[in-house]
Amino acid sequence: MQKLLKLAFLSHPTLVATTVVVSVLVAFIEGAGLALILPIIEGLGKPELVRPEHPFSEVVFRVLTPLGIPFSTTALVLVGLALFSFQSFLLFVKTVTTVKVRVALEAKMRTKLFASLMAAPISYFDSQHLGRFTNAITTETNRASTAVLQLLNALVAAMLISVYLATAIIISWQLSIVAVGLVGAIALVARQTGDLKQRGKRMTEANTALKTTTVEYLSAVRDVSAMGLEDHANKVFMRVSRGVAHELVAIERVIAGFRSVYEVAAVVIIATLLALAVLVLDIQTAAVVAFFILLFRLSPRLILLQSNLYQYVSAVPGYRELERLHAEAQTNWEPGQVHTKPAKLSDAIEFRKVTFSYDGLSNALDTIDLLVQQGTTVGIVGGSGAGKSTIVNLLLRFDDPTAGRVLVDGVDLREIDVYSWRSLIGFVGQEPFLFHESIAHNLSLANPTATNVDIQAAAKQAGAHASIQELPDGYATVLGDRGALLSGGLRQRLAIARALVRNPQVLLLDEATSNLDAHSQDAIQEAIHAMHGKRTVIIVAHRLSTIRACDVIVVLEKGRILETGTHESLLRKGGQYAKFYSAETGE
Repeated sequence: MQKLLKLAFLSHPTLVATTVVVSVLVAFIEGAGLALILPIIEGLGKPELVRPEHPFSEVVFRVLTPLGIPFSTTALVLVGLALFSFQSFLLFVKTVTTVKVRVALEAKMRTKLFASLMAAPISYFDSQHLGRFTNAITTETNRASTAVLQLLNALVAAMLISVYLATAIIISWQLSIVAVGLVGAIALVARQTGDLKQRGKRMTEANTALKTTTVEYLSAVRDVSAMGLEDHANKVFMRVSRGVAHELVAIERVIAGFRSVYEVAAVVIIATLLALAVLVLDIQTAAVVAFFILLFRLSPRLILLQSNLYQYVSAVPGYRELERLHAEAQTNWEPGQVHTKPAKLSDAIEFRKVTFSYDGLSNALDTIDLLVQQGTTVGIVGGSGAGKSTIVNLLLRFDDPTAGRVLVDGVDLREIDVYSWRSLIGFVGQEPFLFHESIAHNLSLANPTATNVDIQAAAKQAGAHASIQELPDGYATVLGDRGALLSGGLRQRLAIARALVRNPQVLLLDEATSNLDAHSQDAIQEAIHAMHGKRTVIIVAHRLSTIRACDVIVVLEKGRILETGTHESLLRKGGQYAKFYSAETGE
C-alpha cells in the first residue's frame, strides 16, 4: 500500500496532492452538511427561527449566527443545498484528478517496464515467453493502476466515514458505540482479503496464459493452418479464455457476497439500534431521526469502502508482477557487465581461449582462439551445432564467455559500454525483422539522419533498389506484419540495406544471404568486395560461394576451430572445408 501511494505521489505529485486536498474539502463539507441535519429536523414545520434543543444544535447555532445566517429551517435548508452543490462539484474534480492519476501512472509504469525489457540481455528472453511480457505491459499495468485508483477512493471513503462517525458520536455516543461494535463484528466475519489475494494471483496467471496462447498461435498461424490445427487452436484458446472468465467471476462473487451479507446485517443493526434508542436510552426524537439519517447515508459509504479495499487487494498482484519483471530484467545482468568505456575499433577483435556453455554441461565453444583484423573480411562455416551462432551472440554481447575473453583493441568487451559497441555493428540475421511501416522508414531506422540518397545507395548495394522501384508505392510501400507482403529474398536484401545505411565499422552477416538468388548474391558480393579495407566484415554462412573471397575462412566443428585459411589454401589442404566444398559443388 505504501509503495503504491509513494509511487503515485512521486510520479505525479501535483495531481495526487490535488486529489488529497479536494478529498479533505469534500469530507469537511460533508461534515458541515451533516451538522445541519439535527437542527433542520428540530425546526420541521417551523420556517421561523429555530430554537436549538440538542447540544449539537446549540453548537451549530453559535457557528452560523456570527456569519449573519438566520437560524431558521428555510435558511438551514438553503445552506445545506449550497454545501451539497459545492460538494458535488468537488467530487467531480476529485473523480477527474483521480482518473488522471490512474491513466498517467499506467502509462508511466507501462513505459518503464518496456524500457526495462529493452535493456535486458537477450539470454533473459530466451528463458521467458513473449506472452508474459505482453500480458504485463497490456493487462497487469492496467490492474496495477486500478489498485492505485481503488486505494485513493478508499482513502476518500475512509475520511467521509470518519466524519459520519464523529457526527454520530456527537448526536449519541451510546448508539454510536453499539453501531461501531456491530459493524466491526460483521466486517471481521465477512473479511475475505486472504481469498482475494489468491484470486488476484490466479487472475495474473490466467491473463498470462491468455496472452501467451494468443501470441503463440497468431505468430504461428501459417504453420497452424498448414497442419490443419485450427480446431485445436480454438479449443486451447477457449480453455484459457474460460480460465480468465472463471477468475473474474470468482473475484466478483467474493465482493458481491460481502455486499449481500452487509445489506442483510444492516437491517438487523438498524432494528437493534432503534429498539435501544426508544426502549432503553430514551433519546430525543429529533436526535434519533438525525442519527438514523446519518446511519442510512453511512451504510453505502461502508459498502463502497469495503468494495474499494477488496478491488484493491485483488488488483495488487498485477503490481507485484510488474515488480517481479523489473527485478528480473535489472538483476539479470551479472556484476561488472555494465560499463561506460566507449567502443572503438582500430586494430582487431580477438577471441582468446573463449569457452561458452549454455547449460553448464556441454560447451558450444571450447577454448577457441580467433583474430579478426580491422578492415578484413572473415568467413565462418561449419555444420549445425558447430558454434557459429554462439560466436555471433558473443560478438553482439547477447552472451558473455563462460571462460576466456573477447577483446576489442585489447580491451575486454565486458568493460565496454554495450550500446556504444553495438552502435559500431551492422547486423543482419537469417530471419530479419521488418516493421509494419514503409520501406523508407524501415531502412532509416538504422540511421535516422540518413537522406533519401543514402537510403537508395544502400538499397542499390544490397541489390534491392530495382525490386523496390517495381512496387506500386516504391520506397513508400508498407511492408505488412514482419514484411509478410515481400518475398523472403527481398526481405533479406532490405535487411542488408538497412545495415549498410548505418555505415557500420563492423558488418556482421549471420546466414544473411541464404535466401538470395544468384543475381542478388553477386550484387552483395560486389558490395562486400567494395568494403574491403574500409569495414570489418564477418560472414557466417552455409553457402560457401558467399565466403570464398574472404581474407580468412574459419571452419568450426563441435565448438572447436578445425581449420583457418583462404579458400584456395583450404582446398589444397583437403580437410573439412574441402569436403564441404565438394558436397556443395560436386567438384
